[in-house]
Amino acid sequence: MELIRENQISSSQVADLLKLAQNSPIKRARACLHGSDSELLHVMLIVALKESDIPIHRHGNRDEYYVVLDGKLELSLYDEVLSVKEEKSLNPYGSPGVFTNFVRTNEWHQIKILSEFAVFLEITQGPFRREATDFPT
Repeated sequence: MELIRENQISSSQVADLLKLAQNSPIKRARACLHGSDSELLHVMLIVALKESDIPIHRHGNRDEYYVVLDGKLELSLYDEVLSVKEEKSLNPYGSPGVFTNFVRTNEWHQIKILSEFAVFLEITQGPFRREATDFPT
C-alpha cells in the first residue's frame, strides 16, 4: 500500500492519496499521522477505492476506531466461525447515519467500500506488529 508520513493533512494531499490509490495494485493509499511504527498511538488517513479488497481479519493486540470523512463503507463483524453477526453502514460525517465505529481486539471484521472511493481515519494503538494481524485459514 502506498504510504505517506505527515503530521497534518490538507485537502490537496487527500487528492494526491486518491491518485496514489488509483495507481496502486491494492487500490488503497494511506497517510500516517504518527511518526513511526513504534509509537503508541497510530492515526492513519486512508483512501480506498471501491475495488479495493480488504480481507476478513482481526488484530490480537489492538482495538481500531474508524471515522468516515467521505464516501460510504460497510463494516462487517463476524463471530468465531466467521458467520456475519452484524453489518453496519458508515456514512461520511455530516450525512444521515453513523460515521464512526469501534472494533474490539480479536474481533473478526472486514471493510467494503460502497462508494467509488472512501476517505476515512483509522485510529489504533501502537506499536505496529504485522504478526498480530490474523487472517482466516
